[in-house]
Amino acid sequence: MTSENTLYFVPDSVKQKRRWVTDYVSTLDPETEYEKIMSIIAMYQQDEASMQLFIASSAVHVLMPAYGAEPVLFTNNYIRRPNQRNQNTLTFFWTWFGKGPSSAEGIEATKRLNHLHQRIAKHLPGHFEFDSDYIYTLACFTTIQNRLLKRLGLPELDPVIKKATYKFFAEICKHIRKGSDTPVEGYPDSFEACEEYCEKWERWDHRMSVPQQDLIKAFMDQWVAASFPPALEFIGNWIIYFTIPDHILKHYRLKPTKGFGRFFARNILKLAFIFKSKFAKDQKIPFIERRKQLSKAVLNKLDAKSRERADKAGWTKGGHEAVYVTKGGHSISACPVMHGNFDKQRLPPELLAKLEKVTENGRVEYEEFAENDEFKPVV
Repeated sequence: MTSENTLYFVPDSVKQKRRWVTDYVSTLDPETEYEKIMSIIAMYQQDEASMQLFIASSAVHVLMPAYGAEPVLFTNNYIRRPNQRNQNTLTFFWTWFGKGPSSAEGIEATKRLNHLHQRIAKHLPGHFEFDSDYIYTLACFTTIQNRLLKRLGLPELDPVIKKATYKFFAEICKHIRKGSDTPVEGYPDSFEACEEYCEKWERWDHRMSVPQQDLIKAFMDQWVAASFPPALEFIGNWIIYFTIPDHILKHYRLKPTKGFGRFFARNILKLAFIFKSKFAKDQKIPFIERRKQLSKAVLNKLDAKSRERADKAGWTKGGHEAVYVTKGGHSISACPVMHGNFDKQRLPPELLAKLEKVTENGRVEYEEFAENDEFKPVV
């Protein structure tokens, strides 16, 4: 029985219709009741699978800078234990959505996240100090669904949802602390400003490192393996690749889905959004009360395949051995886990010259990569 004191409490009398959430949310004020709006949508219209896709796709966006990916590589958790790591991440989000980011539980969850970042920052000084990285991450969470809807040619989110989503993640930003325990400054002032910020940030000359590709694939592989049987994993790959804009995939030297795969992914996602927004039945019991977390034994079994794949690639451990770019290495000159075994001879000379052109601030110029450039790391 849901307590009347919970953020997502809704009287049973309101839940009589098959689709009741949209009507109920329209009665709430996004300026002041944004946490309740987001909680109700998450609790009664979302599930673990959709949240997993949200996290995996968002991660590929936010880890574009090489130095931004290095803390994840340092811990090595997502390479070797993606299912355990994913469940832990989902717990943060379900706490924020279930309790609200301004609640005692929500603030405590953010404090735990800050503490985790600050612990890693002791080993990687400077990696958690850029306001822009935190801003982009939260702005990405805010806008990623709306941006995908536009790419699919579907109507954008309702203005009430846009406002509530913006204020929800802006509230989280108030409690985020950088590695030096200082607040994040300069967060955009609207949903539209968040979209502008994301588009601008993604076009910055972010530096890419070879290990990033392994990391990004680990995020995507985890969602695919959790959502599709082995024989149909190729469909999962089509779908998740489509959720990532082409310019971001190219940053990681990954080929966007093309041809029939792109056509299929676009249309299956389009149909899924239409079904979800028009026909899917809204739940009567909040998801947080239905959620079943997997035991460590089950997670360990699920992660066995990831560990096997990691062992073959040389990802036996993280630590400073996995941190390469900011330790003085070049973005493409070596793979740390293979002890510098990167075969430059497999790259065309003209592409190698482009890859080695680095700006004064140490980042490769993104604009130097042409549409037909291809890059295949050897690890």
